Amino acid sequence: MKKNTALLKTGIIDRVVAALCGFTPALVALLGAVGLYPLVGYLDFVLWPILALFVCITLYAMAAKGRHRGVKTLRTSYWSSSNQHTLPESLMLPEFLGSCSDPELILYLPNPPLLPTPEQPVDIPTLIALNGNHWRKIFTILAKLSSPQVDWRQYRDEGLLKRREAICFGNALLPINARHLVAGKASWARLGLDPSDFCSLDDQQRVWKRDSVFLTPYLDYRQFPNQLIAQLKQFLN
Repeated sequence: MKKNTALLKTGIIDRVVAALCGFTPALVALLGAVGLYPLVGYLDFVLWPILALFVCITLYAMAAKGRHRGVKTLRTSYWSSSNQHTLPESLMLPEFLGSCSDPELILYLPNPPLLPTPEQPVDIPTLIALNGNHWRKIFTILAKLSSPQVDWRQYRDEGLLKRREAICFGNALLPINARHLVAGKASWARLGLDPSDFCSLDDQQRVWKRDSVFLTPYLDYRQFPNQLIAQLKQFLN
């Protein structure tokens, strides 16, 4: 973004300078003053290409800034219209993902996934296809933790974030009577939660609990193996 802005400034400034030199007698007077008046006849062969070059730089910078804005808009468009119709007014937040009106389990993560469009409802297979294996792991672990049935794969693809879960990307715990899973040390710090104020639930001190708030590792297969999932699920249920 900064690089594109610098390019845009460079293109505009140099285009203005080239225009002033080409269409005013300033450069002619300057060359005459330093004894280079015979070069005046060649100015057009130099200034016009320079002017064209910086016009191209300006256009490229403007196009790059436009692409950047498009990507930024897409990255923040994770709020679906289905939420706006089902969630209570207090949850009308862009940091919230899910269409359940009364979530029982809320997962806190630092960054949201991409959605195809804000108007489309939450669709886990589409989100996985759009965001890759990283989010597949997140949805898989969340489904294993939350699924009330044996087939967590079917629950992940058909019921996750629609029946009893939500994902929050904000900077505070939502005031909801639910179980709150704060995943990863970055999220712990962002929400101002210190493990020393919690009780450890396992010998390796990977999961911590205080009331209905759980501090957990980030949802990754290596940090969150099946053994830890099974152990935490006992407390969630």
